[in-house]
Amino acid sequence: MMGVREIKFRMWSKEYQQMFGMTHLQAMYAVGAKLAKQHVPEVAESEVVMPETGVSLPFQEDAVLMQYAGLHDKNGVEIYEGDIVFDTGSTGHMFSHPYCGERRCCTGEKFIIAWLKCGITLRHISSFGKSGYEIPNCIINGWEIIKNYDVWNHQGSLEIIGNIYENPELLEATP
Repeated sequence: MMGVREIKFRMWSKEYQQMFGMTHLQAMYAVGAKLAKQHVPEVAESEVVMPETGVSLPFQEDAVLMQYAGLHDKNGVEIYEGDIVFDTGSTGHMFSHPYCGERRCCTGEKFIIAWLKCGITLRHISSFGKSGYEIPNCIINGWEIIKNYDVWNHQGSLEIIGNIYENPELLEATP
């Protein structure tokens, strides 16, 4: 029987400039409150209590939810959407195979964990913020996405070095 992936989230608070872990129910509540506020403006301000700190956060329209990928990096750290990872190549080499361009080795490169319609993927750091970033078949700067089965097979080669919110300096890539 196949195991069920644990559903977890974390939330980046733009207001507090801080990352918070969230349970599935807290994330659903936060999303529900956000949707309710968009459709019924007179909805009262609500709060989400963070389990790690007990801190009660007021509802924030600009909070960003990131889902757990169900994977761990080479150090056993949980991988979330928005994480920036470095491919160490320690479990073999991953390659980007664009249909029109050269095959590129991923070892020594930085990638962003992204949820696209095709599942969990790696996007090369140089593609962040570019047009087509969320389109699965879009090749940006010669890099296509690394699809979920390659991410799963090579998670032991990936090392989390930060995330797109707390470490924006890591988004600077060499062209």
